[in-house]
Amino acid sequence: MEEHSHDEPEDAEREAAIAEMALAQGDPPHALHHLANALFDTVGEDTYFELARRVLAASSIEALFDPNEGLDRRLAAKAVLLHLAGRDAEAIDLLAQVAAYRVDLPFERWLAPWIHEAASFDASTVLSYLMTPSRSTVGRTKLRPTEVAHAAAVAEVADAVLARSSMPAALACASGVYRRAGRIPDAIAAAERCLAQGDSYMGLTMLALARRVGGDFEGARQAFERAQGVDPDAASTIDADLGRIAWDAGDLVGARRLFERVLAGRSNDNELQVGLQWLKHATPEEAPSGWGARMKSWVGGTTKVVDPSGAQHEARLGRPLRPDDTVLIPFATVGWLPEPTDATLGVVRQLWGEGTPLDSVRTTVSCLEAPSVRLAFAWAAGHDDPAAIDYSTKLPAGLDPRLPWDEVAFVLWRYEDLTPFRVLGPPSAEVDDAVSELAAQAYHLPRWWELAAPVARRLGPSKARELAAAMVHPSRAPRPDDLPPWIWLQQRQVAAALLIAHVDAAPTGAGWSTLEAILGGPHDWCVEAAILAAVEIALDRPSFEPLVRITLEALLDHAPHEGHVCWMDTFATAYLRLPRTSKHVRDRCDAHWQHRHD
Repeated sequence: MEEHSHDEPEDAEREAAIAEMALAQGDPPHALHHLANALFDTVGEDTYFELARRVLAASSIEALFDPNEGLDRRLAAKAVLLHLAGRDAEAIDLLAQVAAYRVDLPFERWLAPWIHEAASFDASTVLSYLMTPSRSTVGRTKLRPTEVAHAAAVAEVADAVLARSSMPAALACASGVYRRAGRIPDAIAAAERCLAQGDSYMGLTMLALARRVGGDFEGARQAFERAQGVDPDAASTIDADLGRIAWDAGDLVGARRLFERVLAGRSNDNELQVGLQWLKHATPEEAPSGWGARMKSWVGGTTKVVDPSGAQHEARLGRPLRPDDTVLIPFATVGWLPEPTDATLGVVRQLWGEGTPLDSVRTTVSCLEAPSVRLAFAWAAGHDDPAAIDYSTKLPAGLDPRLPWDEVAFVLWRYEDLTPFRVLGPPSAEVDDAVSELAAQAYHLPRWWELAAPVARRLGPSKARELAAAMVHPSRAPRPDDLPPWIWLQQRQVAAALLIAHVDAAPTGAGWSTLEAILGGPHDWCVEAAILAAVEIALDRPSFEPLVRITLEALLDHAPHEGHVCWMDTFATAYLRLPRTSKHVRDRCDAHWQHRHD
């Protein structure tokens, strides 16, 4: 047999060909290794099922697999062989475990038909998988198109489960899936089927949430109150949900009273705190409370309690708040933009606050930092050129952050030894003004994303490269008085990335190819901005989601192993907003935060 590597899987066709050769030479275990790779590369298809049957005919499942197999590729292959052997109950149990771990792959295309065809089936084995759409959508009723699309895919499995089972827990989980997929009548029907077998807290809350999303606020309230009777210990949680329903229905004073009651015993709830801040801003100080007074409390009275935080939230969003906003406003990179945490910037921030001149400050750091750190430093010191500051460092071992990790159309920065220089010239005044106008808005990512769309369409795809140039030429436009240079630079970079994302909607267009070049280029704050824009694209355009996710995961694989990775905090936050995140990458994000907090 010709030489080949077992370390890096090749494309499915090549892997299948190697499996064929191994099988012909009487080596089923070797054939299985490559079959597993081919199957994993074609999840949801039956292209290599006939080859799998031949492997199965050559050896038993027990001989081919260790009882404690731990590799997702081999486990998926084992599930396929179990299915082909007619052992569907085992196959579904195993595949559901793999599917819940690797949500990034379309395992629903195998799970749903297998469940329909199975001679026997235990619905409890798929409950964890049915709950995967909730990972990135908890607490929200208005979902993004890609979140809905993911729930719709999982709903195919829910359909199959409910055709075979009336298990209350399965019905409740399916209700949650249907609700997220926009199938509200099905969500209500599944919850009612669950409750026909007896009141349960989970069934009642699923019914209440489905009715709330469907606009039946009174029905939602009644269901939540029944849930409180089933589980009195959940009174605080239910009061918060009743407050959101009152808010949805227009009873802002009623919502405020409920939030105040919950926060009296749960003061560390950030979402309720944000909601209460705005509700206090939006409601009269003395107004009738209660369900029947919902409209009167909204329009009546002339004196309002003005809460600066509530007013500030409304100004950032450009509209009155909705309950979903309380989930997003406390979320880093969405409701607020964390400041960069590079070591040099800590010194610059301190000296800037003290009013110390920066033009004679010399900085030495142990590892090379992002070029934008030195640009912000130079700008704060009154220079436009990063090379103008006195800065010394050393190159980290391993991956070189100065170089692109992928083949890219252009780079924003090039280095001469350890000094960065901008490659692109300054943008036109039209592009610079567009970036500055968006960057000057109070930061709230959903609003910036919305505001960027018409501006980007006006500029058009031909301006994508100029928008990228604006990310490294920040000094042309005057910054707002209350923003120090490093924050203005950061906000301009995010604004430019969002505009780039909107210039066109094609995977091969100028917008994505420009973001792709930034993501694959030298490590910099601009990469952070491109990550945020890429995630917004993925959430709004379901067809883009696999491309964005694969690109971001490749970026993570090429993170420098030494020194501060300037975009890692943003990655470990923004990536988790994608609905089809794989557990091994989520675990890396969790490990990053654990390391940061240790």
